[in-house]
Amino acid sequence: MELFRSLFVVLGAISTLARADLNVWLTTGLSVLMKLDTPGLPLTQYNPDTSTWDIISANSSLLFNFTITNNNQTLLLNSLPIYPLDNYNIPPVLSALNIPDDVPIDGLKLLPSTSAYRTVTLDYDRLMSSRDDPSIIYYNPAPKLTLNILGASSYLLDVPSQSVLQISMLDIHHTTSISPMRSYNIQSASFIARAPETRRPDDSYVHPHPHYANACSWWYYRCADFDDPPYYRFVWRAEFDSNGRIGSLRHSIVAVLHSTPYIFGVSWVAWILVFMGGLAGGMLGGAFFRVLRWVRAKSTERQDEEEAGQGLLDGMEESAVLGPRAGEYLLEPRERVEEEAPPSYDIATKELPPLPVVEGDDSEHGSVQAAARSIE
Repeated sequence: MELFRSLFVVLGAISTLARADLNVWLTTGLSVLMKLDTPGLPLTQYNPDTSTWDIISANSSLLFNFTITNNNQTLLLNSLPIYPLDNYNIPPVLSALNIPDDVPIDGLKLLPSTSAYRTVTLDYDRLMSSRDDPSIIYYNPAPKLTLNILGASSYLLDVPSQSVLQISMLDIHHTTSISPMRSYNIQSASFIARAPETRRPDDSYVHPHPHYANACSWWYYRCADFDDPPYYRFVWRAEFDSNGRIGSLRHSIVAVLHSTPYIFGVSWVAWILVFMGGLAGGMLGGAFFRVLRWVRAKSTERQDEEEAGQGLLDGMEESAVLGPRAGEYLLEPRERVEEEAPPSYDIATKELPPLPVVEGDDSEHGSVQAAARSIE
């Protein structure tokens, strides 16, 4: 209903519209309504008698309503953000109203009721000339959206003659891509031909990203097309769900977290917050007690030094007034003298007198003395 309401708001402002071609209505920088012919996509209409969707035509068109938000910072496609994206890990589920291909865009008001036509989910190739990567800052940004519709519902849209939608915007305040003062304005909306490298020699269309061409497994965290945001360019709805890219490691982790939202009646998010809070509190508490113990040790050391110094002063003052106590001697300073040899040094080195010799002594002692005298 939101799509239909915004659709008729645009159609009601025909007096302010500037025609780009028969399939484009562009308001002045605010919104654009585009009708894309999709050969090979059958048109279905609701039959209230049988409560079924009946095919009434082999070909049809898709209706796209691009609008700028009130703060002029986000481009919406049928009320969903298309630039910049809300979540880079989970591409938006784009859809469009399936309408007759023979009705011009300014004749949509002549339809009996748009609610009789079905809204189909899209597979698409989204490419931005100014990539919406938050780590990249663009000055005076002029983003350009190129949107190639690859499939609708369960149908593959591979006809070479199908056009590609292109929306050009400009920051009218000439700021940066991350400035809170940026203000985007739709400058143009047009259809361009599909890239020539997607055509075979016989001019048949080659799909730019074959269905399930890239094997996705736990070896890859996201199974992304780009290493940086936005991670995905080719979005096949069968490969994505509310948890992201099916088969990737991230998808498995998020699926487990979503399948067990509560542990013992408490959200796992709350458990993680409690654990992180306890861990942080323990670290802060340990650091606080270590600092407190250090401060206390320093205070005790300082107090002991002050008490020792005060005791020494008190003792000196008491000795000066009352004199030394019993058994206490005052040490008088004495001049430093040079070290001298012990007083016994000269005596120890003095020559001894000769031993007396006894005449006629034939003993060993007398022989030694005689030999000494003969040497002298």
